[in-house]
Amino acid sequence: MSPPDCCLLVCVPMVEAEFLRNLRDKRHDFAASVFRRNKGLSDRSGWSFYEDEAHELRATCSEATAYGVQVQRDATLTALADSCRAYHVVTLIAHCRISSFQPEEILDPHILLDAEHAKADLSPAQAAFLGALRRAHDADVRSQPTPSDVARTINSMIWTDGIEEGDFVQRAALSRLDIEDLFPAAVASAGAVEFADGLHATSELVAAIPPTWDGVLDLTLCNSSHVGRVIRRHRAQCTVVVNSGLATLMFRTLRYRLVLSELARSPEPFLESLRRVQLALLEETR
Repeated sequence: MSPPDCCLLVCVPMVEAEFLRNLRDKRHDFAASVFRRNKGLSDRSGWSFYEDEAHELRATCSEATAYGVQVQRDATLTALADSCRAYHVVTLIAHCRISSFQPEEILDPHILLDAEHAKADLSPAQAAFLGALRRAHDADVRSQPTPSDVARTINSMIWTDGIEEGDFVQRAALSRLDIEDLFPAAVASAGAVEFADGLHATSELVAAIPPTWDGVLDLTLCNSSHVGRVIRRHRAQCTVVVNSGLATLMFRTLRYRLVLSELARSPEPFLESLRRVQLALLEETR
């Protein structure tokens, strides 16, 4: 494996005008997430807060191009599908937003509350989650709990106390993305992964990956473990690289550039270079 076997898809803004367009477009959430994490910013100061990361991202794109990587800025969901067909390693730099359930998104509460609808492929921890949800509404089953009741209970179970939704890791064995995937008739899907053409549901992301693709999908986005779990459930032949918490863009771009340097010096499997670089960086931070 060498850099020309790799593709880099950048879906987040890299210049100020792009960032401000993203902020004002309801189909997007990345710029808005900067303001959620940093209260009281003006439009201009919001860009200033993110500007160093954007600069690092532009430098990463330039360096990757010099190594022979296929770099696509303003990447759309279609670009992901095309890249998987053409390259063995696809790195996706994107934004992930996992929202709370709204009452109108609970389409059929009884699918979640009726034990007969339990799925056989749930892990013990996931089965325990649904068991707890059912117990929370056990007294309400005969009186038909409302979508609002069920949404409120699920949200209280999956979100870490005191942390604003969308930007931080969920605590439960089942995230919203799992619930959407495992119970599509019970809940509505919401946009979760942001490409240049807007937020897309994880089901759309899965559909963009060819079923027979056996490459490496390197997810550089927050909450990627939740996204990766859904992808692995449907695309078992590919390898998905994820992080368990917030993705620090500075760290991830540095790691990516070091991996490319390793591959350019001596071609080898991408995952082997990634493992070695990751260990070295962790050792330096001790």
